[in-house]
Amino acid sequence: IPYPSSLALGPHGWLQVVNYLVTGALLVVFSVGFAKGLDGVLGRIAGLLTIGFALTVLLTALRIDHSMLSSEDPETWNGWLHALGALAGLLLALVAMIFAGLALRRDPEMRVQAIVSFLAPIAVIAAGFTPLGLAGSLLTVFAWYAVLGVGLVRAENRATSLATALPPGVSILSTTALMRALSRRASSSCARDRAPIARPRPEGRPLLPIVST
Repeated sequence: IPYPSSLALGPHGWLQVVNYLVTGALLVVFSVGFAKGLDGVLGRIAGLLTIGFALTVLLTALRIDHSMLSSEDPETWNGWLHALGALAGLLLALVAMIFAGLALRRDPEMRVQAIVSFLAPIAVIAAGFTPLGLAGSLLTVFAWYAVLGVGLVRAENRATSLATALPPGVSILSTTALMRALSRRASSSCARDRAPIARPRPEGRPLLPIVST
């Protein structure tokens, strides 16, 4: 892992260690907030995966070994944990992108983020074959986080604008709950309309024809 992990070596390597710690902590905070805003099983899985990736960034704060600069095996426990964190982080990020796309695809406010999430794994893998290598893949993952952040900020701004336009005493939460209730009622009404209607049998008519001999 020559770059960017190699920056943690040398007399000023502590700066890169702090960089990993700060980046990981910020990603944990963002991922926890992102997970709270997702509904359903797919949303919970996507939230847990994004949190897992953020934790692996914290794990990479452990310094690599000099032997790893020449693609050799680590020599110390911290080198092994660093390599494990980098590999697990990329795998978690790839799976998180897919589940995030599935969780956001029905949200009209985050439709662009859903499409980007489906395309992001391809971009991450392709970036790994560029001259940037692993650094390119990591930059692509961080770019995906940035796209999610932009979508969440815009959705929050729309919600704030709606809240300021509401009459006094009406909250955005109550309005959202009302809209969801109306949506569920409309869905159940459509289901009843599509269901076959059992026509009543005229009175006096037998269920089976009577054959007289």
